[in-house]
Amino acid sequence: MSMEYNWLPMVARSYWRSLTLACWLWGSIGCFVISVGLVSVSFRMSLTDALLAAGVGVAGVVFSYFRRFRLFIHRQRVICWIIAGFCFLLSGWQLYFAFQTDLYVFPGFLAAITGVGLIFLPFFTVSNNLRKDGNWLWIMLLLYILASIWWFYALNQTLHGASVLQDSVPGVILVGHFLILTMLYICRDVILNFHQLTSQRDKASEELHRSEQHYRSLFDHNPNAAFSLDLSGRFTDLNKSGENFLEREKDKVVGQHYENVLASNELPRVALFFDKALKGEPMHYETVIQRRSGERLNLSVSNIPMHEDGKVVGVFGIAQDITSIKKTYSELEQVNDELQNFAAVASHDLQEPLRKIVSFGELLKQSELKEQERDYLERMVSASRRMQQLIAEILELAKLGRDSLKLEPVDLNDIASKVLEEHQAKLSAMGAQVEINLRHRLTADAKLLARVFDNLLTNAIKYARKDRKLKIELYSTATSADRVTIACSDNGIGIEATYHQSVFRPFKRLHSRSEVPGTGMGLAIVKKIIDLHNGEVSLTSHIGQGTTFKLVLPK
Repeated sequence: MSMEYNWLPMVARSYWRSLTLACWLWGSIGCFVISVGLVSVSFRMSLTDALLAAGVGVAGVVFSYFRRFRLFIHRQRVICWIIAGFCFLLSGWQLYFAFQTDLYVFPGFLAAITGVGLIFLPFFTVSNNLRKDGNWLWIMLLLYILASIWWFYALNQTLHGASVLQDSVPGVILVGHFLILTMLYICRDVILNFHQLTSQRDKASEELHRSEQHYRSLFDHNPNAAFSLDLSGRFTDLNKSGENFLEREKDKVVGQHYENVLASNELPRVALFFDKALKGEPMHYETVIQRRSGERLNLSVSNIPMHEDGKVVGVFGIAQDITSIKKTYSELEQVNDELQNFAAVASHDLQEPLRKIVSFGELLKQSELKEQERDYLERMVSASRRMQQLIAEILELAKLGRDSLKLEPVDLNDIASKVLEEHQAKLSAMGAQVEINLRHRLTADAKLLARVFDNLLTNAIKYARKDRKLKIELYSTATSADRVTIACSDNGIGIEATYHQSVFRPFKRLHSRSEVPGTGMGLAIVKKIIDLHNGEVSLTSHIGQGTTFKLVLPK
C-alpha cells in the first residue's frame, strides 16, 4: 500500500530482532503485542524535528522501549513502527499495516490512548477483531504510557543505573510498572486461552440447554407413554400419556418398581426384556397390562438402554397402545375365517350342482335334437361352465393370503416360458409374435407368479386387434438395487385412461361377454398376488395402440 508519511522509512539495522519478534507473535499466537517504553529526550527531540520537517504538527509524545519499538501519539492519530517498512497507522478506527492490511481496530482504542496518557499504570485489553476479508483474529494490546519529559529522564537514569536522588522513588515506580507490563506479556497466552475456553464453554452450555429443552418437549408431548427406569427397575420419569395409560399420577409412580406399578400376568416376560436392555440390547415386544379401572391394554413396548460414559445407567421406554389395532385384527381374522368357511361351502355345494348340469348337458348333446333345442342346450352348458370358472376364481382370490407364501429363488424367464407353452397353440393360430427377455431372478412364490403371467397373457390374447398380428413383449429391468420391474406389453385395443385404476377391481369388465369372454377377475387376482409380494402394479395404455402392465417386485 502507499504510505501516508514518507518520513517513516528509517535505516536501523540494529532493529532486526524486533521485526523478528513481532512477526513471530503475529504468526504463532494470532495477536500483536504493543509495548511502550521510554526514550531519551534527545531522541524524542530529533524525531520531533523530523516530523516537523515532514510537515506534521507535533502535539504528542514519542516513546521507545529499548529503542526497538516506537509509538508516536499525535492528536487523533497514533503512529507505531518497529523498523523501516514495518509500520501501521491508526486513523479513526482503521489500522493499516505495510504487510498486514484491512484490519479493523477494536472500539475504544483511541479513547484508551487518550485516557491512559497521564496514568502511570500499564494499559491492557483483549479484543476480537473482524478483518475486511471476513476472517476473525485476536489482538492483545499492552500500553505503558507516560506524559512527562521529566519521567523520561527519570526512567532513563534508572534503567542505566544512575542515581536520581529525590527522583529515585518515581524511578522505582517506573521499574515496577515495567515488571507488571512484562508479567502481562508473559501471561498473554493464558489470558487468551481462558477467554476462548470461556466462550466455548458458554456456547456449549447454551447448546446443551437447547438440546435438553428439545428432548423435554418431545418427552412431555409424546402421544405414547414415555418413561425411564434406573438400574434397579424403579421409575425415574413418566410423561402425561404414561399417567393416562396407568391412571396414576407421576409423583406416585416415580421411585416405584415397575413390578409394583404394572398389573400384568406377563411380568416375568417383561423382566426378561428389561434385563436384556440393561445389557445394552434394545428390545421390542408386546404385552398386556391392567389399568386401575380394570381395563386391559395391549401395548407395544420399546426398551432402549441409556448410556453414560460408555456404561448403561438405565432404560428409556416407549409404550404404544395397540388395543384398538388388536381388536380390529381380531375382527378381521374372524371375517377371514367366515370367508374361508364360505369358500369351503361354495367349493362343494355350488360346484356340485354345476358339475351335474354340465355332465347331463353333454350327454343330451349326443342325442338327436332339433337345431333350436341344441342351441338352448349349448347356452345352458356354456353358462354353467362360466359359473364354474367364476366360482373357481372367486375361491382363488379368497384363498390368496390365507396360506403363507412359499418364497424361493425363481428364474422369471423359466416361469414365463412354461406359461407360454400352454398358450402356444392359440398364439400360433393367431400368428402372434411373443418375445421374452426376463433376465432377473427373484425371491418369490413360483406358482403365484406363473398365475400372474398366465392372466396377463390371457388378457393380451382376449383384447388383441383383429386388423393386425398380435405382438407381446415380456421383459425385466432393475429399478433399484433391491427391486425389479417386470413389464408385459402388447399392441392390442388399449384401455381408456378413466379405467386404468378400476380394471384391478373384482368383476370389473370393460366389454360385454358377447364381445370378450371372461369373468372380470383376472387383473384383480394379479394385483392381489403382487400385493402379497409387497410389490406394486400399474399400467399405461393408449386406445388403439396397446397396453403395458408394470409389476415392481422386491428381489
